Amino acid sequence: MVPEGVRQRWEVAYREYGRAWARADQSTGDCDGATAGTMAAASRELAVAWRELGAVDGLPWWVVAA
Repeated sequence: MVPEGVRQRWEVAYREYGRAWARADQSTGDCDGATAGTMAAASRELAVAWRELGAVDGLPWWVVAA
């Protein structure tokens, strides 16, 4: 249903986003620039992966909506 490359890209991006979020969550007070930059890059990659996943024909509506 979902091409392997698309699935793998989403999994890697989601995993990295989770790691970046955990690092940001563990920080006290304001995030430093490196943490903020990592979070922004991970968010961008995850957004790209979601759009790629949403463009696959024949997926359930809830996958495309996510």
